[in-house]
Amino acid sequence: MKKNGIRSVEAAINRTIAILEAIYGPIARPSVIYPLRGTRTLGEAEFKKNQLRFHRAFLAENEKNYVEVVVPHEVCHLAAYQKFKDNGHGKAWKRMMRDVGLPALIQIPFNEKPVGAGTGSHLYHCPTCGLSAVLQESHHRRIQSGKSKWGCFQCGKPMKYRRPVTDQEAKFGISYYK
Repeated sequence: MKKNGIRSVEAAINRTIAILEAIYGPIARPSVIYPLRGTRTLGEAEFKKNQLRFHRAFLAENEKNYVEVVVPHEVCHLAAYQKFKDNGHGKAWKRMMRDVGLPALIQIPFNEKPVGAGTGSHLYHCPTCGLSAVLQESHHRRIQSGKSKWGCFQCGKPMKYRRPVTDQEAKFGISYYK
């Protein structure tokens, strides 16, 4: 992994912790490792170990969005656990996400595959702020059936379905863009 990617993650951790410490007081600095593989998990917070675990391929593919969204998401998990014993996506975590300037999204709009959107991907668009996101077929089906809603990463408003992703677009592996 590129050293600048690791430095970006460390900087995002420090920024997020600084914001949260100004509001909630001291927060123990976590250890950081990069063991995650596969296609589903972008990051994990290990509460009892005070450790953040990240996915190398997703970080390398989309560093800017990864450090702006995934890293603060996981830091807020650890901080919410340290301060309030909130070990999920509870009220304390949601409040901390808002405190760092992000909507409290449980699922983050990245591709489920680190490289390429693949077939069966669908483009969604936020009419409020203009952000677009590529969702996999499984998420698309849940939204269309009414079992799930997909909120915009930037403003939290519901996103609207646009169209299937073309093979040409899938080659670029863009998970969300403006």
